Amino acid sequence: MNTRTSVSTRRRRGLAVLAAISLVAASCGGDSDESSSASEPSASEDVSASSDASEADARDDADASASEADAREDSETSEAAPETTMASETTAAPEEPAAPSFDADQQKVADAWAIVFDSSTGFNDKAAHIEDADQLQSSIEAFGTTGTTMGGIALTPTGVEITDDAATVTFDVIFSGTPVHSGLTGQISLVDDTWQVSHTEFCRIMTQAQIPCE
Repeated sequence: MNTRTSVSTRRRRGLAVLAAISLVAASCGGDSDESSSASEPSASEDVSASSDASEADARDDADASASEADAREDSETSEAAPETTMASETTAAPEEPAAPSFDADQQKVADAWAIVFDSSTGFNDKAAHIEDADQLQSSIEAFGTTGTTMGGIALTPTGVEITDDAATVTFDVIFSGTPVHSGLTGQISLVDDTWQVSHTEFCRIMTQAQIPCE
């Protein structure tokens, strides 16, 4: 009887131990699942954070590329601008001075003056418009020679004011086609229906040109 009771007691204790072991195992398994479950969100969060960082980097790279492209366009535009400015400057043509406007009487005065004081005109053409032309022939010819060496001399009329038989001529001095003096004046007179430069006036102008004249 005692022997059976002892065996039964040991058997119950063994079952109790097995039950306790099962409970411990079950508990460990639950903890492991909970730990695993708890760790999974952390990994997902890491992947999400990494993805967000990659997208942010990609946006930064795109913004940087766009900025560089804008900078290049601005640089090309600023470099091209001077060429446009320079092209417009080179195509601008200088304005020619307006030709003087004379009536018929003024034109006769201007023509006579221009003939007398154009170095390329010969003595025979000048003679009718210069008082005492024969006495002044040497000076007239010297004026022609000087004009040839300088590429031409002309006293070009730009204005004529007539008062009875006298006229005041405003003129420019032209050397080799280039104006060197402007707004100068001289006198001319109407003699027997022909406009003539007086002996005195002719020599005054020749002396200014350093051409001997008496």
